[in-house]
Amino acid sequence: MPIFGISFLCYIMQQPPQMVQKRQVSLSTTIILILVAVFLTAQFTWAVGFIHRRGSQGDLSRRANEIRQLIDRHFPGEIDQETREYLERHLLGLEQYALNSIFSILGDRYAEYMTAEQFNAMMEQRTGNFVGIGVSINSADGAIVITDVNEDGPAMAAGLQRGDIIYAVNGVAVSQTGVAVALDNIRGAIGTTVEITIVRDGEEMLFPIVREQITTRPIVYAMAPDGETGIVRIQTFANDHVSNRFREALYSLQSQGATRFLFDLRYNGGGSLDMLVEIMQKLLPEGPITTVRFGDGTEEVRNNYADANFDFPIVVLVNQHSASASELFAAALRDYDMAVIVGQTTYGKGSLQRFFRLSNGSVIRLTAGMYYPPSGVGYDGIGVIPDVFIECGQEVLRLGRIEVETDTKLYTALQQFAD
Repeated sequence: MPIFGISFLCYIMQQPPQMVQKRQVSLSTTIILILVAVFLTAQFTWAVGFIHRRGSQGDLSRRANEIRQLIDRHFPGEIDQETREYLERHLLGLEQYALNSIFSILGDRYAEYMTAEQFNAMMEQRTGNFVGIGVSINSADGAIVITDVNEDGPAMAAGLQRGDIIYAVNGVAVSQTGVAVALDNIRGAIGTTVEITIVRDGEEMLFPIVREQITTRPIVYAMAPDGETGIVRIQTFANDHVSNRFREALYSLQSQGATRFLFDLRYNGGGSLDMLVEIMQKLLPEGPITTVRFGDGTEEVRNNYADANFDFPIVVLVNQHSASASELFAAALRDYDMAVIVGQTTYGKGSLQRFFRLSNGSVIRLTAGMYYPPSGVGYDGIGVIPDVFIECGQEVLRLGRIEVETDTKLYTALQQFAD
């Protein structure tokens, strides 16, 4: 199962800022943390050896339980409830932390280990209906950044904003648990509360948020005030309904009199290769859409086998957070001389990840290849350079709404049709 996807602001690739408030740590907590650190070191050594001698030393979950029992049985100090809860939270993340350390050594920024439950929860989100707090996120290098906040969701009501870095969930740092565990902890039962610690402008802030049923829309569209331009914002390709919604948007806007189209892919971090190909088949002439070169030396060309006859002027609006599938969308249209790209240079992710299920049901996401637009010129680490630059700055862009009057970059992009 190939997947695109990911990422965000360049500044979040740095280490998170130090805590604003120093926490008091009891003697028992210190001793326990030393034990946990020793355990983690042993676990990492074991995890590396596991690649060569599978199952020779048991599994990490069992070891986490063993160290918990050893502490209960042998630690002479008194462990208060706060310390015990702290220990439990950290032990739960040790398995993934150790395994994800392997990917860090490999240099694979997008690789990740996740349990079967975490994988299933992630796939559930692709349906557009799930329980959560109502944010869109992107992740790489073990960091989580909020790229959008649902207009009517609990996260917006609590005060979360686009660009916030999720530093900790329920008091446990993302750097300690890994991204998958952190996202798993954000999810939960309707009506329950999750504590999200974010970093904004160098300051750490805590937000208790009550989980709700969330419904997301991968596509929003509207006619521009000029009465001629159909605006389609593709918010993600990581949604099972995005291709059908895209087709509906084109049909509806054409029926309203659209004679040209602006496709807005700002803050679109990517998604499914299959969904991207299905959408491009509604736009491109006959010919290649992308070439994927896999790590095993094989190559796959995804084609459009019939001309879509989409003979409308096109402008594509992107920014530095447009990544992966959204970059290929823009590049493919330009390679066929069908579009003008407007905005900022995009993120620059030209790698493709695949999911591999392990024998115990857990899943590894691993970079498995590189993809290229029809021209064959890659942009991994470079980005797609726009034809018309728009200066960076604060954007007034709300998830699920198209507002030309207040969105200056969208307004500027619309002027390209006049030029």
